[in-house]
Amino acid sequence: MLADGDLDKAMSAFEKMVALNPLDFVLHSSLLFALNYSATHSATDIFAAHKNWGDLMMSTINAPPSLYVNQPVVTRKLRLGYVSPDFRRHAVAYLIEPVLAAHNHEAFHIVCYANVTKEDEVTVRLRSTVSEWRDIAGMNDEAVIDMIRHDKIDILIDLAGHTAGNRLGVFARRPAPIQIAWLGYYNTTGLPAMNYILTDVHANPVGDEQAFVEEMVRLPHTRFCYRPPEYAPSNKPVIAPGEPIVTFGSFNKLVKINQDVVALWSQILQRVPNSRMVLKAKQFVDLNERKRWELLFFEQGIAPDRLDLRGYSPHVEMLAEYIEIDIALDPFPFTGGLTTFEALWMGVPVITLSGETMVGRQTASMLTVMGHNELIATSREQYVQLAVSLAGETDQLATFRKTLRADMAGSPLCDAVGFTGDLEYAYRTLWQHWCGTN
Repeated sequence: MLADGDLDKAMSAFEKMVALNPLDFVLHSSLLFALNYSATHSATDIFAAHKNWGDLMMSTINAPPSLYVNQPVVTRKLRLGYVSPDFRRHAVAYLIEPVLAAHNHEAFHIVCYANVTKEDEVTVRLRSTVSEWRDIAGMNDEAVIDMIRHDKIDILIDLAGHTAGNRLGVFARRPAPIQIAWLGYYNTTGLPAMNYILTDVHANPVGDEQAFVEEMVRLPHTRFCYRPPEYAPSNKPVIAPGEPIVTFGSFNKLVKINQDVVALWSQILQRVPNSRMVLKAKQFVDLNERKRWELLFFEQGIAPDRLDLRGYSPHVEMLAEYIEIDIALDPFPFTGGLTTFEALWMGVPVITLSGETMVGRQTASMLTVMGHNELIATSREQYVQLAVSLAGETDQLATFRKTLRADMAGSPLCDAVGFTGDLEYAYRTLWQHWCGTN
């Protein structure tokens, strides 16, 4: 249900199951994950739900306080542990791979704890970049905790949050002196045992601290580091001056496209008569699913012949389809992540509506770092106006097609060495603080 974009049904099902199984923390995590997509729950409500989960989790733990054997020496080589189910062909892998490759292995010993049930070529590639690799799929929390303590990990980093396959139950038992949430989730974990969350000032401006149980550590530029795939096709101008048809597009997951998004996109299509909309999602291989989405737009006054609903294609082919897109429209309140990176890399400008939450500012944070604030709206009216205005500026669209890739490549978003240096500085600073209190 969630994958098909039917958020209301999915959340109703999760809520009923959680009510029947309040101590099923995996099931409860699924509900929290779904809340991030909701346009009807306030940021305060979503924070409270996460905090309640974390408090309940901690109340079930009877283990004595951890006694760490880690030597509190500021300058020594630190042992970092990254925990993730997504060391495979996954959005998180695209963002962690350049960091693992750029780490200073003289100053840091890197261990990956992979909760991966089905390895692929990305897993093999990631394994080759780190000091040690631990397969933890199928292991219970106690066994993983013993492994982490045996490895004497100084800083343990969670890359999953409440996404599928997470091991937050491990973090709840504090196997490492410093525990950090980063990258794979876009909200607080709600877990008091998680000391910090890594972010940036664009994703979480000053004042957001109250929405997180973790202490915020803001990296100087961005929380993301992107390495575009080597096989990404070249981007080339598609629209010629005077050409009448403008193609909008979104390759985001359907669950991000709620009724408010459909209504706003329909307004844009109505105000740009010679335009069409391409939506791409794996569900569109199903005829009934396509008809359901055609009806959603038809109810907003958009005829089916103005929609192009496309199903799955291999990654390289999917990237090539961006050549047909003139303007990408970002969903809300859950904005694009890897999808935004890919659109921009292919020279497609992304119009975004900056929201109230970390996940509502993902695209806005990327655009800000790239120096393209002109694509960021702060109201629905401005979102529509930006899209409509840009649709009429064919020269500007052609310029974006030629320059956005270079803009991204030259920004902190693609500076793996600089980003990893900032990350390692943050790790070392947090370690120094821990040493000073132990």
